[in-house]
Amino acid sequence: MRKTFVDTDCAIDDGIALALLPPPALVTTVGGILTAQRAAVSAHRLFGGLSAKAAGLDPPNEFSPIAAWAAGYRARCERMLDDIAVPAREAEDAPRARECAEHGAAFGIAGHADAASALIAAVALQPGATLVCLGPLSNVAEALRREPRVLHGLSELIILGGAVRRPGSAPHGAEWNMWFDPAAAARVFAAAAAAGTRLVLLSNDVANDDAINVHAPLVRALCEPVECKLPAAPLAPAGEDRAAARAYRQCVARRLVALQPEALTMDPLAAALVLRPSIFELQLAHVCVDERTGVTAECAAGRGTAVQLAVRIDCGEYERLLRDELLCS
Repeated sequence: MRKTFVDTDCAIDDGIALALLPPPALVTTVGGILTAQRAAVSAHRLFGGLSAKAAGLDPPNEFSPIAAWAAGYRARCERMLDDIAVPAREAEDAPRARECAEHGAAFGIAGHADAASALIAAVALQPGATLVCLGPLSNVAEALRREPRVLHGLSELIILGGAVRRPGSAPHGAEWNMWFDPAAAARVFAAAAAAGTRLVLLSNDVANDDAINVHAPLVRALCEPVECKLPAAPLAPAGEDRAAARAYRQCVARRLVALQPEALTMDPLAAALVLRPSIFELQLAHVCVDERTGVTAECAAGRGTAVQLAVRIDCGEYERLLRDELLCS
């Protein structure tokens, strides 16, 4: 399996996706449901033992003022992440957590001051990787501003976002990840087209409660209490702690599912696409992104960006993947 880089705002569903994925070669944090700084704290708290900090960006749009439920939802996510019972960190991790709170983070590659430069360096060092974007596209757009050819080094770009064939719940019918930073989204889609990078879009055509029904017995099994044993590096890609790291990631994912079972219909789908792409039905579509509103819509061939749009998922196979990855030792 090729290497993956993950850019995330590290809300509950992002945490489950990170736990499902093979250890990424790079994890960067971006503002979205959580701020970039708070996302970094969450990533470190859930998957400690990671190295190298770098600042991520907060998108220009802030959702708290425009929806009465939004501020409460952000607070609920933060509270759930704070309350999750994971093993206590070693004393030396406290300064690391404070650094995350101050600066945001990029994990997995050292020596870079921010997420955009870390991404540029990672693509140069490990060409042919898959970049999985679970939040707004601010970091990727900033990387493109500095290095316009950065997407040429990727084999695939997976974006969890957009509302192509059904309206989203953000203003103007957009989807939230696109709405947070519409100009960034438009820039990334256009750059993917110019680079010829394969772009797979997991929009709310698939990532929604109507399309996915995880049966209650599986949810109950995933929510059963489980003890977390913290290895030295829960996201370490190799070494003697690999089995322990897998067990720990299973534990974190299951506790996050217990906090928000409906999260299984969102960002974990991106992990499923990496792990078992055959369970998705993809269709070629041409998608235009409004740089002012973040609205994503199909357009005529020759306009917009050619994407592989996920239109259906085999729910039975998705459940089998969740059992294999989260319940099997």
